[in-house]
Amino acid sequence: FLKKYRFRVQTAIKLIDGLAEVIKTSPSPEQYAVQLKDPLEPEYGLRPMGLLANGMLSSENTGLTNELLLARWYINEISLQVSDIRVAKSETDALSSYLAAKKAVNSYLSILNRQITAKVGNQFTYLSI
Repeated sequence: FLKKYRFRVQTAIKLIDGLAEVIKTSPSPEQYAVQLKDPLEPEYGLRPMGLLANGMLSSENTGLTNELLLARWYINEISLQVSDIRVAKSETDALSSYLAAKKAVNSYLSILNRQITAKVGNQFTYLSI
């Protein structure tokens, strides 16, 4: 699963990390919705994030685990925060939602990184806060 989804998840993480630049360079808060795509668009990679979490955190023996539910919650939180950025009325509100999205990404990554040993591959790099 890691080999199959790593690139798409890393691309999504880079996109989310780059949202601050869009916020800071936008001429007005009304432009956030124009410049940022809907969080359900494939570019945000939320579906591959979910599929990777499913593959790494569940099995036929364990089924649905608390860690998997928590990973899904963080993915949902990322989506909600990007939506909040798109409708923010000020740069301060948008940056606050951006920071919350970054924290959700890091929490998601910490759950996955616990499952990634050196034998499996390299762990994901956290976003700087």
